[in-house]
Amino acid sequence: MLRELAASKGTMLTPQQSSTSSFYTSRRFIFAIAFLAGGILAYQFIRPPTPDPSARLSAESIRELINLRNVGIAHLENDDFAPAEQAFRKIADLAPDEKMGWWNLAICTLKQIAQVRDKVKNEPPEARDAAVSKAVDTANLALQQLITHEPQSPTAYFLAAQLALELSTTPDFEHDPAASKAYEHLCKAISLDPDKQNIAIRYALFNPYENALRSVQDAAILSQMRRALREAFEAQPDNLILLRYQLLDQSHTKDPDIATTVQHAKTACGPLKRAQGKRLAFDPMKMLDAIATAAQENDWQTVNSLTFPFTNRINKAEFNGADLKRCTPDALELVVFDFSDSFYRNNPPPPPEQVPSLDIRFQPQTAQEPLQKVANGRQLRLVDFDLDDRMDVAVLRPEALDIFVQNPTDNSWGLLGSTAMPAGMRGFFEADLFLADKAGSPTAPERPGIPDSRHSHYMGFVVYGDNGISILRNNLDRNVESQILLEVDQSADFRALRKVQAVAAIDIEHDGDLDLIVSAQDGISIWSNHGETIAFENLTEFSRLPEQSSAFSSMIVVDWDRDMDLDLVLGGSATQASGYLENILHGRFVWQPFDADFAATHSGQQLSLLESDGNASWDLVASGPDGVQLLTTSTVRNVRHKASVSLSPKACNGNLVWDCDNDGSADLLFWTRDGLEILRGQANGAAYRPLEGVPELVTQPVLSCDTADLDNDGDLDLAVLTDESIMLFQNDGGNKNNWLAINMRGIIDIGRMNHYGYGTLLEVKSNGRYQAQIVARRTTHFGIGKQATADVLRVLSTTGVPQNRVGVKANQLIHEKMVQKTSCPYAYTWNGSEFVFLTDLLWAAPLGLQTAEGTLAPSRPWEYLLIEGENLQLRDGSYWIQITEELWETAYLDEVRLIAIDHPQNTEVYTNEKVGPPTIAKPHIHTVRQRRLPKIATDSRGRDVKDIIEKRDGQFFQGFNGRFRKGLVSEHYLELNLGKLESPEQITLFLTGWINPTDISSNVGIAQDPELNAPRPPAIHVVDEHGMWCETIPFMGFPGGKTKTIAIDLSNAFLCDDYRLRIVTSQEICWDEVFFSVDEKPVPIHQIPLELQTANLHFRGFSQRIPDPGNGPEDYDYQNVSRAPKWAPLNGRFTRYGDVRELLQTTDNRLAVIGSGDEITLEFAGPENPPPDGWTRDFVLYNAGWDKDGDLNTILGQSSEPLPFQEMSSYPYPPHEGLPDDQTYRDYLERYQIRRQDLSEFWKWVQRYRAE
Repeated sequence: MLRELAASKGTMLTPQQSSTSSFYTSRRFIFAIAFLAGGILAYQFIRPPTPDPSARLSAESIRELINLRNVGIAHLENDDFAPAEQAFRKIADLAPDEKMGWWNLAICTLKQIAQVRDKVKNEPPEARDAAVSKAVDTANLALQQLITHEPQSPTAYFLAAQLALELSTTPDFEHDPAASKAYEHLCKAISLDPDKQNIAIRYALFNPYENALRSVQDAAILSQMRRALREAFEAQPDNLILLRYQLLDQSHTKDPDIATTVQHAKTACGPLKRAQGKRLAFDPMKMLDAIATAAQENDWQTVNSLTFPFTNRINKAEFNGADLKRCTPDALELVVFDFSDSFYRNNPPPPPEQVPSLDIRFQPQTAQEPLQKVANGRQLRLVDFDLDDRMDVAVLRPEALDIFVQNPTDNSWGLLGSTAMPAGMRGFFEADLFLADKAGSPTAPERPGIPDSRHSHYMGFVVYGDNGISILRNNLDRNVESQILLEVDQSADFRALRKVQAVAAIDIEHDGDLDLIVSAQDGISIWSNHGETIAFENLTEFSRLPEQSSAFSSMIVVDWDRDMDLDLVLGGSATQASGYLENILHGRFVWQPFDADFAATHSGQQLSLLESDGNASWDLVASGPDGVQLLTTSTVRNVRHKASVSLSPKACNGNLVWDCDNDGSADLLFWTRDGLEILRGQANGAAYRPLEGVPELVTQPVLSCDTADLDNDGDLDLAVLTDESIMLFQNDGGNKNNWLAINMRGIIDIGRMNHYGYGTLLEVKSNGRYQAQIVARRTTHFGIGKQATADVLRVLSTTGVPQNRVGVKANQLIHEKMVQKTSCPYAYTWNGSEFVFLTDLLWAAPLGLQTAEGTLAPSRPWEYLLIEGENLQLRDGSYWIQITEELWETAYLDEVRLIAIDHPQNTEVYTNEKVGPPTIAKPHIHTVRQRRLPKIATDSRGRDVKDIIEKRDGQFFQGFNGRFRKGLVSEHYLELNLGKLESPEQITLFLTGWINPTDISSNVGIAQDPELNAPRPPAIHVVDEHGMWCETIPFMGFPGGKTKTIAIDLSNAFLCDDYRLRIVTSQEICWDEVFFSVDEKPVPIHQIPLELQTANLHFRGFSQRIPDPGNGPEDYDYQNVSRAPKWAPLNGRFTRYGDVRELLQTTDNRLAVIGSGDEITLEFAGPENPPPDGWTRDFVLYNAGWDKDGDLNTILGQSSEPLPFQEMSSYPYPPHEGLPDDQTYRDYLERYQIRRQDLSEFWKWVQRYRAE
């Protein structure tokens, strides 16, 4: 909705803010409403005469209109509304009977209102109001023209209603004039939709505000709203948004039909079964049964008491985000992409201008004799089987899988090995199903001249067909350096799979390993990969899938709807329309069939993915008995069909997408019973053109093809499998254009991403051309034409981590690594000359953090952090602190306090900055006059490390060598000998260090692996009187995130006079300094609370990372900032930009909610007096709040909502708990929680990127 869009940019005029703008109370506003009501009639008299629609246009005019169409659509998809408006206004003038001009003109002008507001928000009120009112008037006129030309279109009235709601001060149909006009438009739109399938119109009618159905007094309006709700629900009974409202309304009206709705709810909520318990804090099926039983017993009090918490639980973006998008389409999803069929019948477009292209040929490769003898093959794949950086050929025959390798000396081919397979196997693909870099996994031996970042895991294979699925592991016998394919044994239910049509490798849980989704005779099944033994668990029951009898022959792994999780496009079913499995996280999917506009995919036996038109929306190629079709789409919030084009009428056996001439445009290869055909894409978007000479290459029926750079010369070569042989063709000429080849490898965040990065989104912008591919094999190839560099390369891994490279040189193989994803908000302090990084915040207060599947980490929503005086100096009489959110997460700040700590100069002060429960981390300021150092310090291998840990110098002790996963290492210890102590009463150990933690996805993966244990937090072991080591403090706490100091009370830890201790852990913790104190008496100090003078929330961007050359944490350069979008947007509302001081003064649940790129600038008043002589000043920063990672395995992590509150017992909180429901809190939500993150800013960033 436009109101929501305006709020997302921080410019919405709410009732509380309307006094700041004269527009909404001026005569101009009254005129706007009158204009909206009466302008349509007036326009009938001023409408220009209509040209004769049968008159043919000149070739020049047709060419001009087509160019205007292309320019206008391109600007629309790029959110450049002003130039788009000019293009469509001209189209409306030149072709006034064409729907596209008027329709898109109205959409442009509607969308421009928010852009104008954002552009002039800092202008004087008079100028701001004049600019906004002009934009409103322009949209008003455009909508009147649209309705005049399309009087029977419900969507035209729907758009007019959106403008009316935009003009309203409150969405009150009964009392607000503009809202009343919106109500009239929506009722008219519904009357023009007799099929009752347009749920967006009906949703807009019954959902102008949260409690509309209960608060409306006008009986006629209320009846219309309820009718709209009922019709919308009947059209989409599986939509959780509509289901929620229907249950609430039926409960309120005591409608006995609620029992029927409950049955729909059981089906719709089936995927939530796996989320019950810790995730949802309730069992949805039991609660639905209880609602139905109470309704049957006419116990409406119980129905009401159960319905509200149930609907509150399912009202989470994680579960209903896609359903909400279907109810609230963006105006850009209503764009008309082309002229009508009658326009083209009257005005056949002239042939497009031909773009000069490379002269390329495909030459048969010599020395192919063993390959020419392969007969009766089913499928072939080009793979680097032995990791020698040369492509090998794998071919599936009726009863064997053969591997052929090429001799590097004479380029001859030979059979490396053959593995017997069951009869009836029809297909295979390569994949590494084992955890990346885990101890015990097969790795390639080191070879001179090969970079360290190369892949080290041998690819295995997944083979499937009538006899089920065989998982083949590629093993290396290091003694003879030969490869062996061994089948991995599976469970009985996995072995029982039969007549498998297709298999896809996909990380369904985003936990670092590849899982499988299978299409077989019994339908779709979903299998989660557990551990090094590749044991698959059946998760099918937790998803809503196509009919059980549906078998699909084509499966594509892709984030189809661009919401960060991996979906699966399905096609090639004889009984079911194509569609996609929408990922709703935590191993659950919901089937979304494509509508009639995608009909060309329904008969296609094979679907291929491509980005054909550079609009950052996935397109499809479908091939089968009916030929080859190209289907293009547009994605704003939902994926919408754009156009379907027939490329060939020939019946096809298969197709693939590649760039054979490296010009940056996707080319198509398809094969038939008669041979091959290659269609070359053109950079100007013109029609595909066949490549000459290809049909003569192969005259036999072709069964399978694949492409790769066989000769490492920078262009893609071709392998063809026929009934009689394998044929290889060398690309001659493609490398005259430049290229990039990209290898993904998860080598830094070990175990967080499958080793070859399958499912990663790669985006390239070069010479104005946007390209995108999904990683589905070892190397992904991009052509970039004559450009010497690509403007930008963005890598968006399956972990959600984006990485950008600017100015990437052409003609190179890039090995892309991983960076950190989530931590916590950062704090920077003014040190007298610049802002410097202090540490990260709220580490003890995670929300939705799974330590294992369904097990949540505890949360302690407060902390006291020490700021040494040298790091915080006065600036203009105040102390300045910056709190930034620079990672993929949401931070919730309830209160921030700064306390000056004055103390004697010969005394050190420390807070207890540890993660742990209040019992071991209670607030306390430790004073130390005499620090003592351990006499001896050794590691697990007996090495002396005393010099490393005796002073804080940035040289960190690391007691482990390698990782199992990020944050999980082998158990190790730091052993300290405190020396001889004379009957001490109080021993306090101080440790300064940092932790590189497991993230949530790693935790889930570790819990699924029977060979791994969860990371063990540090424990204290001491020796007893017999010299045996014993654990006396099972959990001592640990430093939260970046460098912090923790204090451990050892007073009761020792069992005898031997003061040796070990800090034992398998967490990835490094220590910088260790010392202790004995029987220190508290030193008097002065604590001075400092007044928070200002707190301003705004967008800032992201500081430059500074990696540590040793074992320390990375640092950040505050002065070097990037404002480019870095992380995918999260759902839910965030705090609007501006003054947030009142939100941070007390702990009252009124939170400052900040997201990626946000910053809060805090100014605290300096004390009236300096410290006394001989004293010095440090500070304590108190923070109350929480942090929630955007990790795809965080419970409710993909949304800022629901908001936490201090009184909750857990998060998610149980049904009987909820947010405060008082006027103060409601005012807070209306005034502050009105901003949303911009979807297009992130997803369109590469497409819009312009090199400087």
